[in-house]
Amino acid sequence: HIELKNKQHSYMDAFYQIKKYIGEGKFTGIFSAVQMFVISNGVDTKYFSAASDTELNPKFISGWLDENNNPVTDYIEFAKSVLRIPEAHEMIARYTVLDEDAKRLILLRPYQIHAIEAIREASKSGKSGFVWHTTGSGKTLTSYKATRNLLMDIPSVDKAIFLIDRKDLDTQTTMAFQAYANNDLIDVDDLKKKLKSDDRQVIVTTIQKLQRLITKRLKEDTPEYTKIKNLRVAYVVDECHRAVTPGTKRELERFFGNSLWFGFTGTPRFAENPYPQLGDLPRTTEELYGACLHKYTIQNAIHDNAVLGFQVEHNGPKNIEDETDSSAYENETHMLSVLDVILNKSYHKLGFQNGKGQTYEGLLTTSSIQMAQ
Repeated sequence: HIELKNKQHSYMDAFYQIKKYIGEGKFTGIFSAVQMFVISNGVDTKYFSAASDTELNPKFISGWLDENNNPVTDYIEFAKSVLRIPEAHEMIARYTVLDEDAKRLILLRPYQIHAIEAIREASKSGKSGFVWHTTGSGKTLTSYKATRNLLMDIPSVDKAIFLIDRKDLDTQTTMAFQAYANNDLIDVDDLKKKLKSDDRQVIVTTIQKLQRLITKRLKEDTPEYTKIKNLRVAYVVDECHRAVTPGTKRELERFFGNSLWFGFTGTPRFAENPYPQLGDLPRTTEELYGACLHKYTIQNAIHDNAVLGFQVEHNGPKNIEDETDSSAYENETHMLSVLDVILNKSYHKLGFQNGKGQTYEGLLTTSSIQMAQ
């Protein structure tokens, strides 16, 4: 459903018009199947998912971005990017998620969609890669949806495995994950059954269970060992540097010889911050997974209001030749000035959005520092 206003009005007038229509019960019959709303005044164009009038929230409104995170605001350009066929069909069929807890629809944001499409294109040519999406941008939801879409997009894939490390997931991420994927979690015995089955399916499991299966639950030279080992598997790894170490990944790659790997991370490893040297194991994200397929950094997220901004204050020795020289900072005067900033001057709001688009805010205070420690 598209609601248009002229340029003398805000696009939000269209939002409140839709809210009024829903409250009046206008969306009945065939119109009760509307899943996506588009609002525009010609120069500002946004979209959001259907909900009841009491649940419609301006925070869930999203603008469109192109693959390079440039805003697409003109209504004709928006239509060309989002509303032509098959893009409009894909938005409803591929990029909509049902949040079972909230009993509402979630429409993915543009950067999430571009990442999934980039994975699709890479997998078609047998290439792996990684997605760099900043913390708080809904990586878990994106990576889970990417896993599900791989089976629809790539007929040669036998199984799509979503790998997570549940021990390291924070509370908000775990809650968001459970809302749309909890029914897919399985134990080791179920994991073996699903891998042996002829059904093409998504499997959600942890790296620990997968390791236990291939090292302790499978006997070499048995039919089930051979069948599982020869599977064509696409792995999607949420928080890929926490969930899978370079050594573990190599172990799994050697067992599953026909595998593609797609890692999601908010903190990639580059040549400047590599893994510690361990033999000949890869040390950067690109060496581990392949090229960066899509990037959505903290700068992009702050610009889009996807996460809240924050204040950065540099407090260090001035006019020194090498700011990485730790000796310039290791003195009591500098340490006390840093503590003063942390304890007495850090008042700016911090915030992030979880995978549901919900915003959490807080103040950086002494107690929050203690909790972080």
